[in-house]
Amino acid sequence: MLFRARRARALQEELAKKVVAEDCFEEAETVGGLDVSYKKGIGCAVLSVLKDGEPVKFLYTISKVPIPYVPGFLAFREVPLYIPLLKEEKPSVVLVDGHGIAHPRGLGVASHVGVVTGVPTIGVAKKRLVGEEGSCEYGKCLFKDGKVIAAILERGKRRIYVSVGHCVSLRTAVEIVKTLWKSRLPEPIRLSDSLSRRLIRQWSP
Repeated sequence: MLFRARRARALQEELAKKVVAEDCFEEAETVGGLDVSYKKGIGCAVLSVLKDGEPVKFLYTISKVPIPYVPGFLAFREVPLYIPLLKEEKPSVVLVDGHGIAHPRGLGVASHVGVVTGVPTIGVAKKRLVGEEGSCEYGKCLFKDGKVIAAILERGKRRIYVSVGHCVSLRTAVEIVKTLWKSRLPEPIRLSDSLSRRLIRQWSP
């Protein structure tokens, strides 16, 4: 598949206008986690679903990834693997391993998958992609053009960047992530990461 950066950038800018930074749900009865692992051009995406903090379902798909990794366009590599999972199961809200609006064009992988599927999403990333660090009501935040684009949560030496994906407020996103962050990553993403790594190691062409 030929990747056209100009067309992809234009699509990101258009989809970014559709991001809703308010809660589209009353209560997060189920929380999902999305992550993907790779091996020889093949991706294994996993959706873990938790209720009351406990895992109740795991879904996965193994497929050829459509494009190589291109900085700033991760969604075009991962979202095609996530869509089938979210068609089969739609948790109240989904934590995605990656940024939401804390992205150069305001549409990281969490926002992208949220907008195209209509599922509320939260971006949870381990590295900063854009923005300047400063103080805010959550302690520390990332700012871009004077606006908060992500909250920075810290535990010991660990740091994660929590941002609005789609159909969720930053306040709710922070509350949900804090509740589920028990180890190196929030539990739904940690479970998906662990299973995707195990499955991709076992996979053979």
